[in-house]
Amino acid sequence: MDTWYPDLDGDGFGVGTTGIYSCSQPPDYLAQAGDCDDTNPDTHAGAPEVNDGLDNQCPGDAGHGLIDEISGNGGFANPADLNELSWPAQTGATGYEIARSEDPRFVAGCDLFVSSTTSWIDTDPVPAGVGFHYLVRAAQPNAGSWGADSAGVERTPVCP
Repeated sequence: MDTWYPDLDGDGFGVGTTGIYSCSQPPDYLAQAGDCDDTNPDTHAGAPEVNDGLDNQCPGDAGHGLIDEISGNGGFANPADLNELSWPAQTGATGYEIARSEDPRFVAGCDLFVSSTTSWIDTDPVPAGVGFHYLVRAAQPNAGSWGADSAGVERTPVCP
């Protein structure tokens, strides 16, 4: 006999910690649990963030508690243009905001820039003895989170 979990939103993840027991799979039930919102197919365990104004992760997932944060690593990885900052695209995002600061806490010496793509060229020379720090968030259609700091606290405000 197997355990089956209801999947009302059709995302491939059943909801609940206790299911029903049956020898065969009932309609609209799955063997996989892990759905923390069975009304939204974009929200389930391990879900990527979607630019929808909602938190798409479940408790225990990286990013849970942050809304529309960008997942993955960005950086200056284009050998053809070392001034190009790039980051992973977020599904549904049509614009991004970049924060650049000399302060790693982003509370002083901060500038904001916008991009409609997943890259941006920083043409400003870095002042001697100074380094720049960068953050990126989705800005359109929904303004996303700047992410969490090393203590797990959401970064806010950024570039006051």
